[in-house]
Amino acid sequence: MGLGLSIGAVAQAFGVAVSFAPGPVILAFGSAFLTGLIFGYLPAYNASRLQPAVALAST
Repeated sequence: MGLGLSIGAVAQAFGVAVSFAPGPVILAFGSAFLTGLIFGYLPAYNASRLQPAVALAST
């Protein structure tokens, strides 16, 4: 986010009209959050249902 704001500030210094909207920021955060939740929770949930000896033997 800092990089985007910095690039926007430089663009404004050169006379380019820049506007920031909260919608894309919220959408990006929500997408990253859901991706992390799904791809972090599902493997952990599946691993929690295995017996430790079986899980270690399958690697």
